[in-house]
Amino acid sequence: MMPSAPAPAAPTSLFQRFLNLIERVGNVLPNPSTLFAMLAALVVGLSWIFSRMGVAVTHPATGASVPVINLLSIEGFQRMILNLVPNFV
Repeated sequence: MMPSAPAPAAPTSLFQRFLNLIERVGNVLPNPSTLFAMLAALVVGLSWIFSRMGVAVTHPATGASVPVINLLSIEGFQRMILNLVPNFV
């Protein structure tokens, strides 16, 4: 007895193709905790770069100039540790 040929696949809708794309992208992403650690390291690195460049922004409420704080410095590391709970609450 010969095995039967697989049935032809039904055409997929645009929404189904979109969901398939989302699934493929999600499968490529790393574990959420690893992704969090990588993005946190990126923020720390960018803070060093922008503080070296002298970047500052204007606070919208007060109009004061706020410089970027280097999170790789001792003061920046202390700031991260001391503000850890208020940042996540």
